[in-house]
This record gives sequence, structure tokens and C-alpha cells, in this order.
Amino acid sequence: MSEEIKVTTSASGAPIPAGDWNYKELPPCHKPAGAALYTALNEACSHVNRVGKDGRNEHHGYDYTSAEAIIEYSGKLLADAGVVAVRTTYDIGPMIKDQAPGKVWNGKETPGQWTFMRMITCTYRITHAETGETEFCVHPFPAVLTSGKPWDKSIAGALTTSLSYFLRDLLRIPRADCPDTMDQRDDRTEADHQQRRDNHAQQQAPKKQAPKKKASPKKKAAPKKKPAKEAIPLDTRINTAIDEATTCKKMDSISEHFNKVRGDVTKEQAEAIDAKWFKKYDALLAKEDDNDTAQGNEATE
Repeated sequence: MSEEIKVTTSASGAPIPAGDWNYKELPPCHKPAGAALYTALNEACSHVNRVGKDGRNEHHGYDYTSAEAIIEYSGKLLADAGVVAVRTTYDIGPMIKDQAPGKVWNGKETPGQWTFMRMITCTYRITHAETGETEFCVHPFPAVLTSGKPWDKSIAGALTTSLSYFLRDLLRIPRADCPDTMDQRDDRTEADHQQRRDNHAQQQAPKKQAPKKKASPKKKAAPKKKPAKEAIPLDTRINTAIDEATTCKKMDSISEHFNKVRGDVTKEQAEAIDAKWFKKYDALLAKEDDNDTAQGNEATE
């Protein structure tokens, strides 16, 4: 069996270089999917019920169904139907940069936050245990880099979530009974809601004319002040901070601060800072991994 699949866009619509996934002929113990596999899957789907919420996000204040709960529930249904679903391979795509829309607060526009992600494209094999009938499926899912969560943890989380969403689609598990699923919940903070209320109140408030100021008597000219020292440009300060950083935690702090002031530098300066940040971050991450490996070897000895 041969199949070719190409992914050209991410879940957010950002462009991704097309990739090719070619499957070779099935092993001798497998054969192309047929009535036995599809009948078993249909039998498993007939026993599907809603999965309750077993987790809670305290920061945003909503309940959710964890990936582990979906995986455990799906595994029992598939086992009872005599079907095995496993991930055989996964591919890590290139870096993707995506910027959220800007926000307006009290008449001042703030640039949207930048997001850095990689598409994790997983290949899953579904096999009917009794007959060996097999079907392959490809499922892409984004791994998003966040402050305090390096790439290894982001990719591991994306692999777990990708598996749960693939199993949910395979068995047609219905959504939860209230709008708290990933694509429906409101992740905005109270500050975001307050910003929206402030903007609305500002638009509705009548404009007041400023009272005319009375002419004040002329004052004597103040003595000239000594010229202040020339301020160091913002991009120079950020580049210097990157050069002096010695840990991934410090780099995360620099990235968080830079995202807040990104609009104060030119596009060329921002791209140069991004390139320098990623190069330094990867070097520090590799160094920390080497240190962890060395410590583990010492403990073993």
C-alpha cells in the first residue's frame, strides 16, 4: 500500500513547507484494511459516551478533559473491539513565527504577541488484531514554545495531545457538555476583559472641551541644563543582554520582555534579535543537556 500526504498550513493558517510521507508495502503479517477492521471500529464507536472533565486550569478558571483521560478511555474501547492503534513515527517541522493581532487599550495600540511553534506530524497505524488488516493515518499538531517550557517539553506535550485528538477523531468521541473545549473556551484573562470594557467606555464617553488657560506672567528663563548622556538604543541593550545570558531561564525572561517592546524596534532589528536569541538559546539548552548527562553518568558510576 502506498500513500502520499502533504501539509502546507498549520492549525493557525501559517504556511509550512510541504512534506512527503511515503509508506512502503505492508509487512507480511499485515494486509490492507477491509471489512473486518472497519466493522471492529464501527463496533467500538457504538459504545462511545462523553468523557467527563478530570482537570482544571486554575489560571484561566475552566475545567477540561485531559489527554490522559481520552487515551485511557479510547484504549479500552479499541481493546474490546480487537483493534490496536499505535504511533509508528513522528516528524518535527521547521520553526514557524506567527504574530497575534495588536490590542488597543485606552487609545494606545500594543503590538500582538509573537508565537513560535513547530508542526509535529505523527504517523499512526491501526490494525485489526485477528485478521491483520491495517490502515495508516497522518495527524499534524503544533508544538508551541512558551516561557519556561523549552522545546523538549513542548514537543512531548504536543505528542500526547496529538494522540488524544487522533483517538477522539477515530472513535468520534463527542465534545464535553459545555463550551470549555480547546477551540471554544475563553482563554482571555481578566486584564483582557477590563481592557475591552475600558475601550468601550472611552468610545461612549462624550468629549469634553478643555478649559482655556489664563495667560501666565512670563517667567525668567531657566538656566540651561547640561546635556544628558546619550541613551543606549533598545536593540543594543537587548543584544547585550543576550550576550551576557548564561541560562535558558534568563533567555526566557529576555524573550518575554522583548515581546512587550518589539514594536519599538525596526523589522530588520527584530529579525536580527530573533536569530541571535534562537542561536544562543539552542547553545545554552545543549550545554544544560550535556551537564545533566554528565551528572547522570557520575551518579551511575
